[in-house]
Formats: sequence, C-alpha cells, structure tokens
Amino acid sequence: MSDEYSHTSQLLSDVLEDIGLDEDTVKKKRESCLLCEAYNDIFQQDTSTSTSALYYFGSKSEGTTTVELQSDLDQLLVYKEPMVIEDIKFWQAGRYQLLMIRNESVTPGYCFLQALRTDVPQPEQRLNAFQARIKGHQLVINTANSLKEEQGMILLQNDVFDLDMSIDHDRNGPAFTSPKTSATNEADLVLALKCDQWPRKARIPADEENPQKWPTMDMKKEAESTGCFIIAVAGKESQYGDFEWRISTAKAERILMFSLNITQLQCFVLLKIVLKTFIHPKHGKVLTSYMCKNVLFHQIKKGHQELWQKHTLFACFKDCIMALHSCVKQKCLPRFIMPEDNLMTGKVTDKVQNKVLKEIEYLLDMNVNILSTFEIEDLGLRLSVKANQSHISLPLLRPRQINNEDVKQLQTKEETSNVNDIVMKVFQGEHVARIVICTLCSTLIQKTTLHQVLHKYQRLVDNGNKKQREACLHLIPMIKSSIGCIEASTKLANRSSVSEEIFEKWFPDCINEDNIWSCLKKASLLYCSGHAVQAETFLQEVNKHIDANNVHTLCRCKGIPINIEQLLLLPGMSRNKTIFAPCINFLCKEMNSIPRELQYERYRYVTVNTTLFDDMLEILREEFWKACVTVDVSHFLYYLQFKIYQQLDKEIEKNRALENLQNAITSDSHSRHIETAYNLLGQCLEEENRMDEATECYFKSLKLMPKYNIALIHVCILLCKVIHHKT
Repeated sequence: MSDEYSHTSQLLSDVLEDIGLDEDTVKKKRESCLLCEAYNDIFQQDTSTSTSALYYFGSKSEGTTTVELQSDLDQLLVYKEPMVIEDIKFWQAGRYQLLMIRNESVTPGYCFLQALRTDVPQPEQRLNAFQARIKGHQLVINTANSLKEEQGMILLQNDVFDLDMSIDHDRNGPAFTSPKTSATNEADLVLALKCDQWPRKARIPADEENPQKWPTMDMKKEAESTGCFIIAVAGKESQYGDFEWRISTAKAERILMFSLNITQLQCFVLLKIVLKTFIHPKHGKVLTSYMCKNVLFHQIKKGHQELWQKHTLFACFKDCIMALHSCVKQKCLPRFIMPEDNLMTGKVTDKVQNKVLKEIEYLLDMNVNILSTFEIEDLGLRLSVKANQSHISLPLLRPRQINNEDVKQLQTKEETSNVNDIVMKVFQGEHVARIVICTLCSTLIQKTTLHQVLHKYQRLVDNGNKKQREACLHLIPMIKSSIGCIEASTKLANRSSVSEEIFEKWFPDCINEDNIWSCLKKASLLYCSGHAVQAETFLQEVNKHIDANNVHTLCRCKGIPINIEQLLLLPGMSRNKTIFAPCINFLCKEMNSIPRELQYERYRYVTVNTTLFDDMLEILREEFWKACVTVDVSHFLYYLQFKIYQQLDKEIEKNRALENLQNAITSDSHSRHIETAYNLLGQCLEEENRMDEATECYFKSLKLMPKYNIALIHVCILLCKVIHHKT
C-alpha cells in the first residue's frame, strides 16, 4: 500500500473519530439503544397485557451515523400473535398460527402467510368459518377482513397493519413514518410478526475449518437462534403485491454489525456519505444504505480481518466502491444472509443503471480527491486541517483554501462527544418518562398496584439480563418513593407521625443524578411531616451533588416533543453536566406528602358534568396526568426551597428561592407543566402579599391552559381575600 493511502487513511480515521465514530461513542450508542429496548421490554413483562415487543435497528442502534447524516430511528414493533411458523411440524394446538409458504410464485426472500386450523395441523379451507372464529378471538390486529383466498390457500394480506396506525404517520414501504420528534429525526416504525425458527434458505457463511474467520461459528450459532421477523411488504416486481411478506433477519444482522471493528464501521459511514452526496440528490434512493451494508459484509467475508486496519481505511473504502459498481453493473447484490434475495431487483432499472455507473466511475477516477468533496460534517475541511496540523503532505488531495473562521466553527472531539451523550440521555430519559406515566396510569385504572410493579422489577434484577437489571435499578427508586409517599400520606391523614422506618425503607440513602426524582419526594415528605430542618439539610445535600440549573424535565404527559437542537443551545449543555428526569407525579393517595399549594392541582379534572373520580378513570386512560399532580422537576425544587425557608424564617434564602422559581419559569423554554408552576408561584406571591403579581401569574396560567386548570379557583380565592381585607 502506498504511503499516500496509508497517511490519508490514518488522518481520515482520526477525523471520523473526531465526529463521533470512535469505539467509545459507538459502544455507548449501542448500549443506549439496548437499554431502551430493555425499558420497553420491562413494561411489557405483564403477560396479561403483553402483546408486542419493540426493537431498535439501523444506524442509530449500530452507532454508524453522525448528526448531519440525519439517520432515521428504525423501530420494529413485533406482534406476538398471530404466531408464524416456518414448518407445519412446529404447529401448536389451540393457537392462531400462520404458515410461511415459499413456492415458485413468491419473490425470493419473501413468503405468503397461510392460515392454519387451531384443532389439527392442517391448512384452513373455509374462509367464512375462519373469519367468524377470528372475530370472536381477542387479537391485537383485526385480521378478519384481511384474509383472502388465493392460489387455493387462505392467505393473510399485507395491509393488515394499516388501520393500526394514526393518520399522522405516512406509509413508506413497510414503514410508517412519524414526524420529527425529540432526540430523533424522523422515526420509521415497521410493524411485523415473529417467527421463532431460522428460515431454511437463510445462512450465516461461517467457515468450519477456520472458526476464527468472520463470521465466526459463534456468531453463526447466536444469529441462527434469533429466528426471523415477517414484515408487511411485497417484492418490488411481485405479481402478488397484496399477499407477499418480507422475511427479515434484522436481529442476526445486528449481531454481525456489532462484531465489526471501528475501521469497518467507518468505511460503512463513508459509503453512506457517498450516497447522500453523489447518488441521492441526482438519482433518488436507487441505492440504499442497506445495500452498502450488504456490500460491506461481502467484502469482509472475502478478505481477512487483519486487512481492516486504521492505515488501510481508504483502500478498503475504495474496494467497497468498486464492489458496489460491479453490483450495479450486474444488477445483482445478494442479501448476505439470504442470498436468493437480490437487493437490486426493482431498484436498479435500465433507466438509471448507466447514470449510476457513470457516477460511481467518476468517484473512482477521483481517487483520494473524493475526500475533499465531502461536506457532511465538514469532512473535507477537517481532513485538510488535520493534514496541516500533522505536517503531512497529501499531494493528491484537491487544494482547498482553509478559512480560519470556518476552522473556529468546527466542533472539537469533546464537543461532539458531549452532543452525542446528551442525545443519548434524552433518548433514554424519554423512555423512563414513558414507563413512569404508564405505570402510574395502570394503578389509576386498577390494572396493577405499585407493590406488584416493584415485585416485578426486583424479580428482573435477580433473574433478568444485564440491560433489564440496569433499567430496573434505575426505575425501582421511583416506584419505592411513590409507595413511601402513599404510606406516609395515610399516616398523616390519620394525624400519625411518619416513622423513620418509612424513610429508610422507601427512599434512597445516596444522592445522585439518577434518583433526583426520589430525593425531591423525600424532601417534600420531610417538610410535610414537620421536619423542616431535616428537609433543609437534605436539600442542601442534594444541591451539593446536583446543580439545579442543569436539571431538565423530560415529560411525556401531553405528548410534547423535546426540541433537541434548542436544548443543545441552553447554557451548561457544553459542560455535559445536564441531568434529565421525568416530571414528578403524585397520585391522589400521596396528597398529604406534598405542600397544600400543590395539592390544589388534584382538582383540575373536576368538570361540571363529573363529580366522582372513579367515573373518570376510563376517560383518563390516555391523559392520566389530569387526575394526578404533575410538576416540573426544577420548579418543584425551587418551590420546596421557598416553603422550607419560609417555615424556618430565613428571609434571604426564601427570597432567593422565589426568584429562582420565577427565573426557571420564564427563562427555560424546555420547562414542562408551566401552568402548574405559575399557579405555585402565584400562591407564593400571595403569601408575600404581592397580590397584583399573583393575579398576573394565574392569568398567565389560564392563557397557557384554559381547561383542566385550577387557576380560575385561585383567582376567585384571591379576590375574596382582597375584598375581605378591604371590608
């Protein structure tokens, strides 16, 4: 290999590491997605309601993307019923099952799904009888109108999921695309069925004589244990477009991706940059990143693992471009795990083939110069800067004028790493917020109790996998603190003291960023149980460990997404000390563990036509926050400080807390439940005899949320006070 290629490769690898394609960041991204899968799985552990499982695949879960590549979040929602079987020998009595059919009519890599009888292992022959039976069976999807007779078989159509998706999702092939939200760009949701068996024509090409060669025999064994998914989309040129289903081995492919070294992953990202820079703008998505992934798999399989090193990156990248050219020329790219499936079919047509070939040939002719044209993540500029800093001459690189102002705008490796960390924190934090909401909601509609939830989490800590244990250890303190507040609230209602045992049993001993939710509940209970001094001391300890200015609430109560771009611009984000926590929720059974001013919020669900809380449980299934007290974490912290210092007659500290509460409400665009915060601030100002300012707070609250808001009651109470005072 020439020195030119070697030097270029090493600099290129360094630049890619600077923009987040280093081993540590890739590992953290993967761990983040796996942890979020665990959160989803934990919530589905209740078998009475467990109907599906959610997986994350694609670039974000693999760590093979950058901010400017704007990769989608690929989500695969897999239904547990109906069950798909690969062979009739796997049939089970009494279960609704579908048999994979692959005959000469079916596109390679795809299948039909044939309905089976539930009493004997035979195909269902009577469509009407089968539909009647399905209508009486509680399934997640209504298949009764999606089964039709074709080729002498009763087959499931692939439009079966369409009615399950809301109107704001666009259908894009097998995926339902939702608008941009939170830490994602667009989110692609693919709905699928599960088959536990490994497809007959799928294979992991491991070498038994050379077990260490990629893919290894261990990878083969692990991959083949994952079964497959059946996705509702037909082949591009299928004559049975309504009935074909794609056989996906996404889980096995993830195992292969996780086995690659950093050079191979960087090469994959370079291929995606080529597509986005040269192919997609001119020719649309005729070539896809999934094609590039399979080209990469084939190239790694052909060579030796030791060829993929930092100093060979550009040579390997060029080989992949040449391989892609060959595939386009032949209109043939076998799917790595299912080689009968040609990924070029229906994509590379005669109309675009020559144009795409010329584009790739142009890239090959450019050789090393191609790198200087990469504008995504300022890759070309970064490479030139890196070469200058290293005093390395790259004569084949196209000369580029380096503007000092442009260089100053480049994010450092540390800044890029911080951005990635924040995005991952938001992604994980929103999953935690969702679980908290769903868990508390399940107690409201009396599906479960917090003690049952706690028992489930503790069981998973003992018996679950690594990620389930990690997720449960994060969730358990929140559940325990809610149980503690309920027990203490009952005692306070009966005018009994709150024992030390309750604090020791249900609240955390240590203070860290992961349990701020529980710590604030403990501080509130200390105050409400008459231990203001202890509450002050405890909050002082909280402040030593946690900077309240860097606490941001991730709320899923009202479905409001977080704007990650705006969030990154907030002060303190660059220091990577940001803490994300769900909004703090108090059930009605916890009311005596929070100050009186906050207790008013429990009455916001009362309307003219409803008088009993029990009558509203079903109505509140989707918006349970209307029946709870919910408050932003930072608002609650400053409000507690105000109440504690007020009781302790510490005027300076009390005024500082009040000022902090005001600033938190008005300055942070990412605050949640601002109407509640204005109600709290108004009551605090009332106590300070600042009636005009209090009135203004209540009207601001009402403007933000005219309905389900107790502010109108506060205004009436305030007016009564004013009138009574004047008389």
